[in-house]
Amino acid sequence: MQIILLDTRTFRDLPLELPLTSWRNDYVPDPDPTKTILGEFQWKWLEERLQEPADLRIIGSRIQFSHEYNGWESWTNFPRELLKMVDLIKSTKANGVVFISGDVHWGELSVLRPQDCYPIYDLTASGLNRDYENVEPNRNRVGEPCSDFHFGMLDINWSGNPSVTFRIHDMTGRSRVRKSVKLSELKL
Repeated sequence: MQIILLDTRTFRDLPLELPLTSWRNDYVPDPDPTKTILGEFQWKWLEERLQEPADLRIIGSRIQFSHEYNGWESWTNFPRELLKMVDLIKSTKANGVVFISGDVHWGELSVLRPQDCYPIYDLTASGLNRDYENVEPNRNRVGEPCSDFHFGMLDINWSGNPSVTFRIHDMTGRSRVRKSVKLSELKL
């Protein structure tokens, strides 16, 4: 298993903002091919990490990866960078990549289904002290979102046919999101 924590702030170019917008949905996808989230050095470092052997790779990103564009800070504001990540997963033949993310004040599980690649899941959970009533639409969402105070968990089962279970629980411990995926489904 490999755990990779990305710095999506230090080297990131400024996202493209709409003028005169409210505090919500400030950003739009920027087609500029020179714009970056990770920067050249971190991309090279990530490529080297993805070439290392691992059955499961948990990539931590401060911002969401696999959701549908919603105007908040995310990989979708840099569509060329998102595509670059998918292409890097494919070119390095990195099996078992899943994302964990936060920064949106609600919890959800999203899945991106790129062409010629396995599904890329992203478990988003925000701080225990954050709730949010106005959850944004997301066609990539698996199940329902959790807008109450919540926390996320990954359960990894290495026995038999190994799997990862994505979970979100509310403050009472009640399961709100649960999805198990066999690692054999996360292979190129």
